[in-house]
Amino acid sequence: MASFQINKNCEGCGLCAAMTNNEDICLYYKDGYLQAQYIQHNANLPKIVCALDVEPKLNLVIDRYVAYHKQLDRRMDGSAGGVYGALLETVVKEGYYFTGTVFDANFKVHHVVTNDPEQIKLFSGFKPVQSDCSLIFPKIKDLLGNGEKVLFCGTSMQCHALNLYVGDNDNLIVVENIMTAPVSQKMLDCYVQEKNAEYGGNIVDLRFCNKEFACLNSKRFTLSSGRVFYTKENDDFDVLTNDGKFTKKLVSRDRFKSLDERIGDISIGQYLPEKTWTDKLGYSYLSINTEKGKALFQKAKKRMVIVKSNDEINVKQIHKAYHSYFGIDYTLLDKKDLKTIVKESHKLGILEKIKNELRFWKWLFEHVKRISQLHPSALYKFIKYNFFTKGVETDYRNHGLIFVAPYSELSIDKGAEIELHGPLEIGVKRVRSSKLETRLWMKPQSKILVHEKCMFGYGSNIEVYKGGLLEVGNLFSNAELTIICGKHIKLGNTVNIAKGCTVRDTNGHMVAVQGFKQLRPVEIGNHTWVCSNSTIMPGVKLGDGVIVGSNSYVSKSVKGFTLVQGNPAVELGNPQYFRI
Repeated sequence: MASFQINKNCEGCGLCAAMTNNEDICLYYKDGYLQAQYIQHNANLPKIVCALDVEPKLNLVIDRYVAYHKQLDRRMDGSAGGVYGALLETVVKEGYYFTGTVFDANFKVHHVVTNDPEQIKLFSGFKPVQSDCSLIFPKIKDLLGNGEKVLFCGTSMQCHALNLYVGDNDNLIVVENIMTAPVSQKMLDCYVQEKNAEYGGNIVDLRFCNKEFACLNSKRFTLSSGRVFYTKENDDFDVLTNDGKFTKKLVSRDRFKSLDERIGDISIGQYLPEKTWTDKLGYSYLSINTEKGKALFQKAKKRMVIVKSNDEINVKQIHKAYHSYFGIDYTLLDKKDLKTIVKESHKLGILEKIKNELRFWKWLFEHVKRISQLHPSALYKFIKYNFFTKGVETDYRNHGLIFVAPYSELSIDKGAEIELHGPLEIGVKRVRSSKLETRLWMKPQSKILVHEKCMFGYGSNIEVYKGGLLEVGNLFSNAELTIICGKHIKLGNTVNIAKGCTVRDTNGHMVAVQGFKQLRPVEIGNHTWVCSNSTIMPGVKLGDGVIVGSNSYVSKSVKGFTLVQGNPAVELGNPQYFRI
């Protein structure tokens, strides 16, 4: 067995392994990136060379595929199409050890080697920072030395370093991850800290490329309290990690850029959906580069759906099929938050400001046109309630305006308030010619607060009584929604309510029964789905990720990520993912 010693010349973890009698490789991490030094001894004067300068053994690609896992949960868990899970499910049945990456409690990414099939789920999902795999290299070498079979998955450089470290071995299968440039650990640390402050808790699980929304940069945050929050669009983290003004290129090797020669037995990357593909649940690009990789793929492909192969594949759809490393200007991260850095690094010139202004007014005109259908009465109400109604607080730069469709009636009493930080759309029609009336009725000292967006479909009846607060994060509702708010109804982010539903926090009348409460607040959590003709009664709290089946009557609170249905509603299951 190889002996290990500390290399006094390295500045990181000090992992040095004797490869032969006269050669060492030293792996360490600096600024969050794997650094590798190849130590060549000559007349007792070691020459330290970056491992990337040691010419890798590259393999000509044999076959290419675009595929995804047959199991929907594997596909939803994975960062692309879940095919790495299919490879792991295959090798675990043949007694292999295998590797994957996990976040630790501080959101640092580590490689783990195991033969426990329960770990496969934990290894899924995209991690934007490069993992620390240095500690498992000696473990892999020991396993191979004891005759065990191992499947390793890592970046191009990690695969190259492992090949240098252990040499050729028939019991080792290397799966190379074709990935975008990783961001620094400090960038991720700042992001997590800012989200902790925003959500008022501690994030314990973070999912990048979340598949519950058809958006590449959607993320899912789970707090220690059990609350779950989502982002759907690009945020400051995404802007900065793709911003040449903020990042500087450290290392880029053309040897890892070609799609025709790869270092692993199998290479896996993300394949972006083409225009005709509508599900957007993730697709994996695979290249088979060795006979060993081909043999594994032939066994694993029964767990996959093959979408395209070889010449059918559009290489432009392979997501950033190159390997490079970027560093972050740490001094900015020490002094400023991400939002401030975005603003300062994206200062616009006069021409850009004019273009942005024109884009805003174009969006506003098209939005008004689509919802109002340019109906004179609807246009009049748009102007009246946004610019001439006391108590309506608009925020037009964040699209915080009231948009009114034809056949919508608004009765806003003196003393009522509407506070908008995003659009409030009233009476939005699917059937444009429909005359189904939408009604919004607000009594004195009542309030509607919109944080992101609120859309009431046509035929809805919204009543906010005196002293009532209707608080909306991001709501999409279909036709004929009824909301009766006497005290406080709170709707979270990405709440979807189907046709003919009722949400109420008051029974409207006093009843002389012991313990009866006329007003009991209602809260509907983030990413919830209330299906058609269902009723949510006073005092109910729906946790994050709840699905209420059609024609249900919910009179008791429901814990997060639960499917309920019936009259009265009963629990039917616990789906962890769903897309509305």
